[in-house]
Amino acid sequence: MNDDHENAPGSDAADGSSRGSVYLVHGAGSPLERTLDACARVACWDVPVLIEGERGTGKETLARLIHESSHATGPFVLLSPGDDAIAWGDRSATSRVAIPHGATLYVEDVEQLAPSAQASLVRLVQRGGGRWRVVASVTCAPSAAVDAGRLRGDLLDLLACSVQVPPLRVRPEDVLPVLLAACRELAPAILIEPGAAEPLAGASWPGNVGELRSLATRLCVFCHGSVLTRTQVEQSSIQRRTAVRPLPK
Repeated sequence: MNDDHENAPGSDAADGSSRGSVYLVHGAGSPLERTLDACARVACWDVPVLIEGERGTGKETLARLIHESSHATGPFVLLSPGDDAIAWGDRSATSRVAIPHGATLYVEDVEQLAPSAQASLVRLVQRGGGRWRVVASVTCAPSAAVDAGRLRGDLLDLLACSVQVPPLRVRPEDVLPVLLAACRELAPAILIEPGAAEPLAGASWPGNVGELRSLATRLCVFCHGSVLTRTQVEQSSIQRRTAVRPLPK
């Protein structure tokens, strides 16, 4: 690549499936490295996992990474509150499905499940040892969710191994690598003008990587030429309700 344009120094996006996801891209020394190390550790053990992170941080991608790194023999299965697989944990359920041996069952935003679904999920986790693994995620502090009555305490106890995903606002070194990777999902040959991404480093990013990926999409669609400029980045950022603005000091 031309040295007059920015690449993604220190970025780390492995190839294949979840490993090539923009949600795993990071700069050198990023807090995300600790998260990926935690994923690698829990993948080696047949234990339930809880992934904690705000919206847009890539919790499902990390769940898939744990599944793939564990060399599981079964599929990765996404569960929603009404799925029969959750009802499988309820002895009184009349509709049950066969859960594949070796599967990883991913339940997103577990604190939003109805109490009855959480009760069934408790039994699903308890019965899974050696047969399937449950990976759940939360978008808030799990202890606060328990205190507020939104999450069962016994379910939190069963999901003993926790992985925390840091929000993008505390990872300014990741903004440029993620932006470039997200742009190249749509336009592989695109370049970024030196300093063009600087206004983004201090943004609050309430939507995290998902929000930055949305910005990358707008940049690629409306960019004139193959090089993104600082002006284009600033204009595309202003189009969002979460316009680029520095964090309060």
